[in-house]
Amino acid sequence: MLLLIKEKKPISLKESLNKEILILNDQKNIIGSLVPIGIWLLNDIEMLDKIAEWRRKFDRLFPTRKSIDKETTYNFIKQSYIDNSNAILFFIYTKNKELVGHIGLSKLDQKLFELVNLMRGAQGGDNQLIYFAEIAALNFGFNTGAKSGCFIEMMSYNWIVKDLHERVGFTKVTSYPLKKIVTSNSTVHKKVSEKEKNVLYSIDKYSISRNKFYKISLGKDK
Repeated sequence: MLLLIKEKKPISLKESLNKEILILNDQKNIIGSLVPIGIWLLNDIEMLDKIAEWRRKFDRLFPTRKSIDKETTYNFIKQSYIDNSNAILFFIYTKNKELVGHIGLSKLDQKLFELVNLMRGAQGGDNQLIYFAEIAALNFGFNTGAKSGCFIEMMSYNWIVKDLHERVGFTKVTSYPLKKIVTSNSTVHKKVSEKEKNVLYSIDKYSISRNKFYKISLGKDK
């Protein structure tokens, strides 16, 4: 795990599958796996279509919304993960190798890294798969160097995801007032002062320390 970020991105799906991280439940049973994406994804039209479909389905849960297709998805994946050595995106698979979602980590060159792009796009697998997938991803993140903690930002009305993160151990740090800017082809939410905001909802920031994560999720200090 320590070298996965610095290594060259996997060229083939087979190479990615060989680097999978098992997702274990509390009984240490395998319920799925995290598979890191690689360069091969940029040439997989069917997979890019699936990611774009999931993003369109949950678009309102993201602060920036615009037209989403294979091209925009290709550019996003390439810029955010393939060309970025400090970020990684995992596909979430069930134990029967059914693809149901993805989860990402960014800012892995910093002591406080970020959990990003968590999404369950399809049904299938264990009811607690996404919860334990988040734990597996965070465990990976905390093992990429001297990390003190992890944070995540989300729309304040995303209650389902909030509940999930709080179960893992995240607590709210702050809220950012927002100014909603709508154009002909996009909707953007800009962090502003309380006086400048024009919507009632906000972006909420949650965080968890390394020690708290291991104490709550794995039952030990580290």
